Amino acid sequence: MKPILYTLCLILALFSVCNVPAASYDTNSYPHLRDRNEKRIKEITKFIAAEAKKQQDAWFLAKQAQDQAKAGGNNDGFGGPGPSMKPMGPGMGPGGMPPAPSPANDLPPVPDKFEINEELIQAAVTAKFGGDLMDAAGPFPKVDIRSKLELQEAAAKLPEIKENFADSFEMEYAIQPLRREEAMKVQELLKDALIPEIRLLQLQFQNKAGKWVEWTMKNAEPNAHEWRVAIRMKPVTPEAVQKIEYALAEIEYPLYHENASVEISFSPTEKVARRTFSGAFKRIGRFKLSIGKDILGLDDLPEKLRARFDPELNRRAREQFLDRHPVFSRLNLERQEMIDAKTKEMLCRQFEQNLPRGWIFIGDSWKVPADMVHDVLVFRRQHDAATREMFKKQAQKRARDEQEQQNQGQGGPGGYRR
Repeated sequence: MKPILYTLCLILALFSVCNVPAASYDTNSYPHLRDRNEKRIKEITKFIAAEAKKQQDAWFLAKQAQDQAKAGGNNDGFGGPGPSMKPMGPGMGPGGMPPAPSPANDLPPVPDKFEINEELIQAAVTAKFGGDLMDAAGPFPKVDIRSKLELQEAAAKLPEIKENFADSFEMEYAIQPLRREEAMKVQELLKDALIPEIRLLQLQFQNKAGKWVEWTMKNAEPNAHEWRVAIRMKPVTPEAVQKIEYALAEIEYPLYHENASVEISFSPTEKVARRTFSGAFKRIGRFKLSIGKDILGLDDLPEKLRARFDPELNRRAREQFLDRHPVFSRLNLERQEMIDAKTKEMLCRQFEQNLPRGWIFIGDSWKVPADMVHDVLVFRRQHDAATREMFKKQAQKRARDEQEQQNQGQGGPGGYRR
């Protein structure tokens, strides 16, 4: 009874170990394993080509032997009267004897056209390089032959990688230089966007020491030109991301109202120095505006600045900003990087597991070496056909060049030479 109980406990222990989520895997050996796989593919390709040539050479020798035997069966010694022989009767050989059999009849038949036997090459490849389809069959396969796409799909479903959002998220979003009034407006927007999932959402500037600090009325440096919005969420929810996106869109494209004090700076062209305009903003007709004492054409402003003075342009600019979804894009990028890292870990495990059993990773999927035979032979035929066509064109070009040289050495009609 005890041995049976011990066996059951061992099976349960192994089963529990197999169902524990895989720990992080060291992928330092991945380049070495990948190079080993590539080397194996080259060896198999070379071996297939050699086996194909071996078959072709064997056919050529057999065909040559058959043709020689057929030719040898039609000489004076066989099938016809030789010197001082009696006339042959119908169907008779020399001296009235039956015709001697041709040596070609003793040889196995040889087809007139060479046809490669892929099955023979597949068997030779398997014998040399291994690889057994049975290794991937059964409830406990010895190899994991999931494709790279399947590994990526499996990685995306791991508990540590959420389907749509990460457990936590941090980013810094750079914004244009701000004046005090603008910084206060941004700060108000960020305060309005605060919800429970957001652990940090603040306006920061870089001080003279190069450190990022939260902006307040007390510590703001009037000449600070590096600003950013710092964001930290946990957990990440669609509602929190959406609220941040709207706040960033309004920060990126503020809308100025008439009589508001504004300051903008831009260079009309590359050859004109940058100029700053500041003062109260007023509209002058449909296409002009004034900032302080300066009058500007709306079309003279860069597109990004133009959207600050026109409500319709501002609406469109914010919509385009939201279409780009900077926070969503960053989330998806980080998630994809996590998926890629997990995929690499699983792929590295596959290499260590599958390569010793003869399998190869080609075309982002696992195959036994024999599966390469058909593709290699097709490629070889196409390459040979392309090579023959190239040689044919080169020969035609040489013939044309030689003809042109001959024509240049001759004169007009009558073959008169200069």
